[in-house]
Amino acid sequence: MFGNKRVKISAKLTIPFIIAIVLGNIISTYLSSSHMQDLADNLAKKSLVQLSESVFITLRDVMNTGDPKYIQSIEKKIVKTLKDKGLNDLIVYKSQKLINLYAPNETLTSKKIILDVMENKKEKIINKGDKLIMYKPFVAKKECLECHTTHSIGETIGVIELDYALDEINDEVFNTDIYLIITAIFILILTVITILIVIKKTITPIELFSKGLKEFFDYLNGKKNDIKPLTKVYNDEIGDLVDEVNKHINITKQNLEKDKKVIEEAKIIVDRYKHGYFGYSIISSANNEFIEILKNNIN
Repeated sequence: MFGNKRVKISAKLTIPFIIAIVLGNIISTYLSSSHMQDLADNLAKKSLVQLSESVFITLRDVMNTGDPKYIQSIEKKIVKTLKDKGLNDLIVYKSQKLINLYAPNETLTSKKIILDVMENKKEKIINKGDKLIMYKPFVAKKECLECHTTHSIGETIGVIELDYALDEINDEVFNTDIYLIITAIFILILTVITILIVIKKTITPIELFSKGLKEFFDYLNGKKNDIKPLTKVYNDEIGDLVDEVNKHINITKQNLEKDKKVIEEAKIIVDRYKHGYFGYSIISSANNEFIEILKNNIN
């Protein structure tokens, strides 16, 4: 991901985590929203089926009267009564035989879907996005033949078209989607903040260790006159490394102090030798082998 570019460990840890969490939230929200929409559609279809059964039974009983005006008034009353349940409109399409029997002035519908339902005798539900439209056939039964004498059992007497509004359901789905998105964003922010805090706490000991190690090398190279032990933050793997380095810092510091002491004594004795005082020798012992050889040669 980062190639050969110099990138901090915190960035290497943070960026993949954030990308994974963002993608996870997007996928989760999308799947939840899709599932919610599917549930809403299925519930709407079940409601429409139940509604259609109720309307079907009512119309079937009314149609047995054979009075077109009364049937039409009942159709309007059904729409008005079921308006609060989502029913927008109700249209009854008569078969050609029914038109010939009761309404010779009417003509058979030319709507292909109605004609298909009449022929196939199977209901259809079409989702238009903002509404569901059901086409339900009236299939003649034995009791129907008392009024519809021109039909036979199993023939399609007519088709009812039910227009069912989805505005309320779509609004609920939309509000649920907004809630899911807000919740996902809140969880994302909370998770990112938590990750940043955890990474910060994890990286801080490494940064302190790196800084202390650099100062130790500067001390070894003579760039610093003194060195303090590295700061230990936690009792973990980094803490173990800090303890190990601090142990070597103490040993190195003691050894360098011994070498410095020998060198300081050598400077004093050489200066005395210049002035003809030869009765002195270097007493201290060095840690460095070459400094110890130099001390012995001077002595």
